[in-house]
Amino acid sequence: MSNVQEWQQLANKELSRREKTVDSLVQQTAEGIAIKPLYTEADLDN
Repeated sequence: MSNVQEWQQLANKELSRREKTVDSLVQQTAEGIAIKPLYTEADLDN
């Protein structure tokens, strides 16, 4: 399991108290660009 997966599991556990998930934290800018709650080096390849 990668650190990102561990982070996602922990974040989802904490967010479940508010009936949210990590995916619900993605925000959209006025231009329609998705802003994720966490970026890693792997995102640089995209």
